[in-house]
Amino acid sequence: MNVYTLSFSPTGGTRRILNILAGELGKPAEMDFSLPGKNYGMYRFEPGDVCFIGVPSFGGRVPGTALENLSKVRANRAAAVVVVSYGNRAYEDALLELRKAMEQRGFRVVAAVAAAARHSIMRQYGAGRPDDSDRRELKAMAEKIRKKLLKPESWKDFFVPGRYPYREYRTIPMTPGDR
Repeated sequence: MNVYTLSFSPTGGTRRILNILAGELGKPAEMDFSLPGKNYGMYRFEPGDVCFIGVPSFGGRVPGTALENLSKVRANRAAAVVVVSYGNRAYEDALLELRKAMEQRGFRVVAAVAAAARHSIMRQYGAGRPDDSDRRELKAMAEKIRKKLLKPESWKDFFVPGRYPYREYRTIPMTPGDR
């Protein structure tokens, strides 16, 4: 079983969470889906692979650029664990949206994880997260995921919070300044 992390992580919080989770299953090959202009179509996975796919929640949704970049990979029914990080507030529909998008692209989603990280804009929220307590919880989740991966019959449908149709995406009412 090859283990991969596919991260859209402009500030690094989502990447840290993915590495904690995937690191419990082995040394993952890391793939950064945050880079503009990269040929993401070169990534191809096999049914025996496990991909930890992570994005931050922006306004309760998956960032459009993340979906666009991730849509270019060839999943080939590889197992996937979808992960959404959120800035210590809420992730609304993002986890459900990521799950459905990855299933539509040919992944077999076997687990879903939402984890707090430092907020990407209002940096005082969630500062220091994932912290030691978060790491212990993520490692415990990774052990459950490991056991589930050994039993493909357990990969049947499971509940992921969120609503469809997804909430309307709204940007925050602020503009970055030069101070």
